[in-house]
Amino acid sequence: MTRHPIDDTSNNSYTGDQLLLLLEIAHKYCMETVENRLLMILLKDSTAVGLVNRIVASRIVGSTKIYHDALKRMIYSRAEPTELQAQQIGLEALYSMFMAVLRQLKATEAAQKGAAAAQKEAEDKLKLFSNRKCKFCSTFTNWECDQCNMVQTPNVVRKRKG
Repeated sequence: MTRHPIDDTSNNSYTGDQLLLLLEIAHKYCMETVENRLLMILLKDSTAVGLVNRIVASRIVGSTKIYHDALKRMIYSRAEPTELQAQQIGLEALYSMFMAVLRQLKATEAAQKGAAAAQKEAEDKLKLFSNRKCKFCSTFTNWECDQCNMVQTPNVVRKRKG
């Protein structure tokens, strides 16, 4: 019983590009067992290069499941494809990645605006409850006015030393 040369991948004898070329040939000539074995090998690699290879492989065999899984993993891992990888995965995948990053940025921006608005509202409430106008210069102050250096007391008003 002879072993198939594709099964000899334990020593990483094939590069991703070589596996993709073999996959094209196996798919063209309907070699399903070879095709399935190559897909299993390609699906094991979860690096950025491996995810790009998965997208290319999904186009070769026409598998939307493999395509969407690889694309989701690329987006989740925030992979930054090189120019060559961008050409390999195509405009549709790049657009999906770009839109995912844009949605994340918008969500972060909205959260920051919400946090800033909440902080301003809290500061305004704090001013309303704890600050009052200085009796002498009408700026908001608590105990000592930073503007005119006067101490605010109900009964006694005295100039701050210093």
